[in-house]
Amino acid sequence: MARDAGYPMTTRLAIERRPGVTIVRLDDAANRNRLDDGMIASLHTALDEIDPAQVLVLRGNGDGFSAGRPHATGGHPDGPAAARRALDDVVRLNLRISQWPAPTLAFIHGYANGAALGILQHVDVVVAARGTRLSFPEITYHLPPGLVASYLRRFVNEKAARYLVMTGDEVDADRGAELGLVSSVVVPEQLDAEAERLIAHFTERLDAETALKATLAALSPVTADLHDAMQRGLADVIAFARRPKPTA
Repeated sequence: MARDAGYPMTTRLAIERRPGVTIVRLDDAANRNRLDDGMIASLHTALDEIDPAQVLVLRGNGDGFSAGRPHATGGHPDGPAAARRALDDVVRLNLRISQWPAPTLAFIHGYANGAALGILQHVDVVVAARGTRLSFPEITYHLPPGLVASYLRRFVNEKAARYLVMTGDEVDADRGAELGLVSSVVVPEQLDAEAERLIAHFTERLDAETALKATLAALSPVTADLHDAMQRGLADVIAFARRPKPTA
């Protein structure tokens, strides 16, 4: 699926529309496809314009899927209120993807870190190229990963979740598949072919797959109270950011 110069563009995204499917590519390789406020806003705009009855596919251009949110030692450059708005938008993006009526797919390579790896937990099927590096590095920046901690245990087991968020260590795609962070792993040379195969599979069976997704969501405790859980995690992060700072 090489990028076509004719793709309609939103800010820092490349979007390809096909019958029954829309492919959204993060397209800011020079910035490692970071999910800064502008990129998150562009993703919301893109979702606003996509038919929710279509399969949604996420990919990244450049050398990786996304390095996640930008990190600044002094916090958000526009202050605490802007930080709260930005995190609210991340929560809302996670919820929109989790609740997308049609199937969602992602095909990733290189790296998926922090908020980017968090978003992928809400995608139905995630295929990673072997060697892709996965991590939730927030704790290494001395930030509590409260938002990801609010939902990660719904997707991986307790010990894996604690290890990932408490150490911030990277794991490779094969280990990520064992832990449940991704669905399957292919050699890098086969990632595009696997994307085409699964896109065809889901679009050919779109109605049945959508009905199955709704049934699984109704039967699964994973989807219960997801909004409330993420709001509690977000509140923990904000409370930490607003704590009195020690004086020298």
